[in-house]
Amino acid sequence: MKASTTYLLFTAFSLMANSLVAQPPPPPILFSLPTTTALWAENTSVKYAMDGDTTINNVDYKKIWTSDEAVFNLSGATYHAALREEPAGVVKAVMAGMTNEVILYNFNLYAGLQSEDVYLHGYGTVNVTVVGYDSIQVETEMRPVYIIETDQGYQYEWIGGIGSKRGLFTPAANFDPVEELYCFHQNDTLVYLRLGVADCNTTAIEERETASIELYPNPSKGEIQVNTGFEVKNASLIITDAKGSIVDNRQLGRGSFFIISDLGIAPGLYFYHLFDEGVVKKSGKLIFQ
Repeated sequence: MKASTTYLLFTAFSLMANSLVAQPPPPPILFSLPTTTALWAENTSVKYAMDGDTTINNVDYKKIWTSDEAVFNLSGATYHAALREEPAGVVKAVMAGMTNEVILYNFNLYAGLQSEDVYLHGYGTVNVTVVGYDSIQVETEMRPVYIIETDQGYQYEWIGGIGSKRGLFTPAANFDPVEELYCFHQNDTLVYLRLGVADCNTTAIEERETASIELYPNPSKGEIQVNTGFEVKNASLIITDAKGSIVDNRQLGRGSFFIISDLGIAPGLYFYHLFDEGVVKKSGKLIFQ
């Protein structure tokens, strides 16, 4: 009788233990990537900035630009990729010169239970698995750190809502990359500085006085009025189509109010970038009827 009771207790304990092991650990709090402006700096040289919108295959993305200038300037940057997060936690990109969408990050992976093929620009896909979690102070809050491991056994770390400590486009690799995320700016505010880095030697996209800038009417039938609310020294306006091709490039000059009345642009959705002395002041969507 005693042996039978012991066996029953052991069996119940084993089933309970197996049940506990089978339950996935709770994922960290989900932080989404920025949806307005941001800048990632790697090794104080290569920088990636989020600025502007684009549409590819009827899907909306944020534009990512790259530059190696000490102070990031959008007018001298190169288009690098289109980025979106859908569903929440899954970061996808269409790289410049490509048409297919790839996954850069999946912050929804459960530790040890799921894997994902993430894309490493120039090398293809690498299979990764989340093997644990940590945390890091980012500005005034604690962000989760995902410890991920490639199928070759290399470990890397992702910061929730920022990207990999190896850089935005280096989420994982099967080698030791030279990229290293030094700092991260969001909305022109430094929110992350790598431990041991004294100075990021960079600034975010130049500060903009966007609150007072207006472009109207929108939708437009061919005429646009630009009201900056402050005097600009040498303004210019670039309008692009959904593929990023320039359809109109205007020098506006000095002033605070401009009227452009001879726009012969076909009906559709477009995007504008208002510059002053080569620095972008505001970007947005324009609809022509």
